[in-house]
Amino acid sequence: MADKRAKTVCALCGFKSVGTSFCAHSVDCMRYLEHEPYPVDPDLFLKPVVRIRPDNGDKYYSCILCHVDGILMIHHDSMSMLEKLDKHFKLKNDSIGDPDLYLGAKFRKIVLQNEFEAWIMSLFKYVKESIKNCKSYLTDHFDSKYCCQTKPITPLPMTTSLRLVSLSP
Repeated sequence: MADKRAKTVCALCGFKSVGTSFCAHSVDCMRYLEHEPYPVDPDLFLKPVVRIRPDNGDKYYSCILCHVDGILMIHHDSMSMLEKLDKHFKLKNDSIGDPDLYLGAKFRKIVLQNEFEAWIMSLFKYVKESIKNCKSYLTDHFDSKYCCQTKPITPLPMTTSLRLVSLSP
């Protein structure tokens, strides 16, 4: 056994430059799809689009959110865009479809009063998991010195009702 050698293999994900390399690759791919990175958020890519429908020519931004291994796309023909994206990032077939969960946020489709469909997002699950993790951390590292309040103090009385106010003249 004394003359045996072992070779240590370092996984690619262990290098410090992997995040930078992946970010550069995703920017190249999104630019190929004619989406430009949003200056404030490098994970958001936008492309001005005119929705082609017989009844109108609505203008909007096609959006692609690309964070590590999660992709969320907002586009009127998302399947064709996902097929193009699949050539650069191998997508799992069972993960393609209407959004359910993205980065901890739950999604649900609703119909508005004007009969348009819209997606709403809820951070309830994300916040619930964050509170659970925080409680666990406090318990594990500080015994009972610190704890989360079960009924936190709120700056607004519970009888306060909120409403939207238009600021335009």
